[in-house]
Amino acid sequence: ENELNISVQSSVPVDMQATLFDISGRVVIAETFNEVMSQSVTLDVSNESQGVYFLEVIIDGQKSTTKVIKD
Repeated sequence: ENELNISVQSSVPVDMQATLFDISGRVVIAETFNEVMSQSVTLDVSNESQGVYFLEVIIDGQKSTTKVIKD
């Protein structure tokens, strides 16, 4: 799949940073989304190779990291 969808559920607008790292820790995508509420945002990963990545999402200072596998 060439898109990575991130669901955000917030009752107030929040700023969000999404960073995709490859397995060696290199940043491959870094995007900022402003005033996001309850919606999905999309990262285009079509230029990235198959493999294991880590998605770091920061919303209002709260960090979450998720393992992502692109086949």
